[in-house]
Amino acid sequence: VGEPDSLQLILDALDISCKGLTDGRIDANISGGVGGYVYQWSNGSMDGSIEELSAGTYNVNIEDANGCEITASTLIIEPDGIESDIGDILNVLCPGGSDGGIQILASGGTPPFEYGIIDGSFQPDSIVGNLPAGTYEVMVRDSRGCEGEVLVATITQPDSFFVDAG
Repeated sequence: VGEPDSLQLILDALDISCKGLTDGRIDANISGGVGGYVYQWSNGSMDGSIEELSAGTYNVNIEDANGCEITASTLIIEPDGIESDIGDILNVLCPGGSDGGIQILASGGTPPFEYGIIDGSFQPDSIVGNLPAGTYEVMVRDSRGCEGEVLVATITQPDSFFVDAG
């Protein structure tokens, strides 16, 4: 009479993508024992996978049809939020020019960052340039696509001047 293989359990965790979300997931990959597995998670779920998780430690106890059990736990991690601020403002040098720029400072999140103007393109350079005078909404996005808060910056230009030669 053969004996079933011992229970083996691997928890495959997917951490939260962005600060404040509850999109963590854990899949319990079980092998061995005798089928008919019964799952009991610390959050009350009885499925082989749990979803929409917030940060924290999750435990699972799995029992096979023979009453053999295996227990494991894993941690779901929430990344830090993106902290951003306006650095230097590079004002337009001459009236009507488009040589202004906005430096955006960023930390937290999951680097590397991309910087850009709302409804515009994003770039890896923290100075968004070639801008005419005006008020702009800017933002930082990290490597996971998480976005920082919208910041407002104003680029100015000098007044037009006239020369009266006589």
